[in-house]
Amino acid sequence: MISVIIPTCNRPDLLKRALVSLAGQSLPQDSFEVIVVDNRPTNETADIASFFKKNICNLRYVVEPLPGLHNARHKGLKEASSDILAYIDDDSETEPDWLVAFVKVFEDPEVALAGGNNYPCFEIDPPEWLLRWWQNSDNNRRALGYLSILDYGEGVRSVDPAYVWGCNFAVRKELLVKSGGFHPDSFPRDLIRFRGDGETHVSNVIRGSGFRTVFDSRASVHHFVPKERMTKAYFMQRAYDQGISDSYADIRAGRCQGIPLRWRINWLRSLLRAYTRIALNAGDRVARELLNVQRETISAHCRGYRFHQQEVGMDPLLLDWVLKKDYLE
Repeated sequence: MISVIIPTCNRPDLLKRALVSLAGQSLPQDSFEVIVVDNRPTNETADIASFFKKNICNLRYVVEPLPGLHNARHKGLKEASSDILAYIDDDSETEPDWLVAFVKVFEDPEVALAGGNNYPCFEIDPPEWLLRWWQNSDNNRRALGYLSILDYGEGVRSVDPAYVWGCNFAVRKELLVKSGGFHPDSFPRDLIRFRGDGETHVSNVIRGSGFRTVFDSRASVHHFVPKERMTKAYFMQRAYDQGISDSYADIRAGRCQGIPLRWRINWLRSLLRAYTRIALNAGDRVARELLNVQRETISAHCRGYRFHQQEVGMDPLLLDWVLKKDYLE
């Protein structure tokens, strides 16, 4: 048995597509369960889950009223009957052999974490600058974290756990519990100060544990990218939120406040690479546009980092939240 956990937050049409893909899994239905965790309960979401019980024999619908993606993920963990947890987002559609691949991968007791490709499913044709950013590859591997999409090609191999993301994240329950669960992640905007670094914490624990992380291209999903996310404004928001996450991680690690030197160096390196590309392609309009977007994301990241540092500095209770040892409680 393997447990599939789908946190959802009032996106019934996307959830329906995810459940259709799970109903079509090649793994026998009595070999997996699906737990839909509603983080903003609505009748429509409940109705969709109820409808799919006739297509997925082991499907359960549960409610987690506390806002926050990590709360929904932890609710699924507590409800799961399997030792292997396969998390997807409600906007992901799975390949038919998704679960077959995970069952095979976790036959190795040294494997703690597994994932596959997160192919983009663009709602409309992306703007040229976004497509260029996505198509810039490193050794035929592509990754664009702001949209949670990656393409690592075909095959099965060990990878760094940093490249298994929450929209396609299979993990041993025992290790997830021992790590204290996921750190805070997505929140409504009015609660964004409580954001943390999400599954990154779990990845870091696994990296230091001696266990393996495995990529299997059969365990791939198609991640929906709506037109609203293919805008400069959305990339600025994601960069701002990442700044909050990085401030959170630095505080937990006991690093000094302020924009760390290592971030400044990394940003300067990124800009230097971008300027070099433009210099080599002086007439490349798309390269110039992409550079401007990347510069703006760096600025947004700095603003998010400073915002969080200031909020923590003014609120001892927020500092206690950031330093909390176990978010499963």
